[in-house]
Amino acid sequence: MKSGVTARRSTPLLLSVALAALSIHPTLAAQAAGEQPPAQLRPGVSPNRADQAPAGVTGRPTGPVSTPPPVAAPPVAAPFVLRTVEISGSSLPAAQLSAAYAPFVGQTLDRAGLQRLLEAMRVAYQGSNIALFSIAAPAQSLQGGVLRLQAVEGHVGTAVIRGRVDAKVKARVTEYLKPLVAERPLSKATLQRQVSLIREIPGFDPQIAFERADDPTALRLVVDGETHPFQFGVGINTRGTAFLGRNQAQLDLIANGLATGGDQGRLSYAQPVGRDDFRLLSLGYSTPLNNDGLSLSLNAGKLETQPRSIPLKGQSYNAGAQITWAAVRGFDRNLTLTGGLDGVNSDNAFLGYTFASERIRSLRLAAAYSLQKPKSVTSLAATLSAGVPSLGARTLTPQASDLDFKKLNLRLLDNRQIAPGFVWRTNLAAQLSGNRLPGTEQMAAGGDEFGRGFETAIISGDSGYAASGELAWRPSKGLPPRLLGSEAYGFVDGARLHYQARYGLPDRDPHLASVGGGVRVRTGKRSVAQIEAVRGLNNPVAYANREVWRLNFSLRSVVF
Repeated sequence: MKSGVTARRSTPLLLSVALAALSIHPTLAAQAAGEQPPAQLRPGVSPNRADQAPAGVTGRPTGPVSTPPPVAAPPVAAPFVLRTVEISGSSLPAAQLSAAYAPFVGQTLDRAGLQRLLEAMRVAYQGSNIALFSIAAPAQSLQGGVLRLQAVEGHVGTAVIRGRVDAKVKARVTEYLKPLVAERPLSKATLQRQVSLIREIPGFDPQIAFERADDPTALRLVVDGETHPFQFGVGINTRGTAFLGRNQAQLDLIANGLATGGDQGRLSYAQPVGRDDFRLLSLGYSTPLNNDGLSLSLNAGKLETQPRSIPLKGQSYNAGAQITWAAVRGFDRNLTLTGGLDGVNSDNAFLGYTFASERIRSLRLAAAYSLQKPKSVTSLAATLSAGVPSLGARTLTPQASDLDFKKLNLRLLDNRQIAPGFVWRTNLAAQLSGNRLPGTEQMAAGGDEFGRGFETAIISGDSGYAASGELAWRPSKGLPPRLLGSEAYGFVDGARLHYQARYGLPDRDPHLASVGGGVRVRTGKRSVAQIEAVRGLNNPVAYANREVWRLNFSLRSVVF
């Protein structure tokens, strides 16, 4: 009796693989450190500086998860003994294809067996760099045990932009889409890079999907979204310092896509609530330099300080520029390289717990890498900083700091799901230097990253290390939809720093540690309220007792 296989259309499978190609792992991405409240402002130090930015997840990996269904095997008239497989239309190496079907050669295959073979072929393709593919068995007699398969490696036939999209942003998205339409067959690397660049456009929240087209080897890529040219942010927290006010507020005005369709301007203002011990004004602007992940960032700021208990006014100015290149941009792996120059002019500015009168110029080189898996997100960052003893650089006394300093900052952040709903977060940081560093270059501890039981920057040093561990429980049921993503957590953290001898005083090694726990309540996509109980495990300063429980509160919201 002859056995036979009927033909199958490849378009539905091509579409399902395309949906899977757009998917990422949102479970841990949504629980990464980037979802925690923003880093506490450290007066006089730009948060955009390469050695200050935490090693968070680079890019904005958002999107639906879609798992392709098992390849449906065509009807088989009667079981047959497989002798060989002939595959047409595939660009994969023959050895890679044969390794997938070799275990089935010599077996008697029915419909279920043929489905397992096709699934093995799909897995082989899924491990390749081909983004869109389908594998079909055309009509055939299967005489002699020869199975013929047809591989279709797809591409993007057309790309469409829908929704209320500003003209400049639309032009930028159009440029990002061009490589997707030009490449045949479409590779995963190109698809993930270009989609990630589109998702990173400030003020643009796109939904990206594939649709069927008339050509069975082609799909239509649809970018549907809305641009938000202006955003407003507000924040309040109780992590300030005893000298500059513990309750602090911050306002942000953000303008997106006004000049180049991918740029963002930011104006921020911060000061204590009900006090005027300090005023901090900062400006930031970033814009793409091309359509392949190269960008420029500029920042400037002014700080005025007058601690209520110390009758001395001070001020500082800071400015910087850096160029960033997204060397690798994808859904699972990202590598960002940054180079920059920045400077600080400080005249008696009170930086948390110390005064600074100096002119500092610094060159920086940085690299940040992130790896995302279904149950973990890991980020690494390294920044090399070098002082420039020119361009107006000076210090009050030569014994205070070295203008030609060198330092290396290292960061590691790991978020790992250890059980359904439970995430363990590890945060490590180190600063290595053999120099006496200016105040704005020293490593500080205390605040919302390391030393949460203490005020911001309560201790500082030329070198040191810090660590934090946090266990969070994020319920998936029982919460209103608007509060999904809220969590309860407990933490332990600590830091040990080394401050080199100055002014005839010996070296010292300040350290701190704290424990605590609390809740983070998310209301919508852009608002986080946090309340936690914290306790210091030691007293790094003599004027305050922190070995008692106290409450911290913070609120951060960005609205359109």
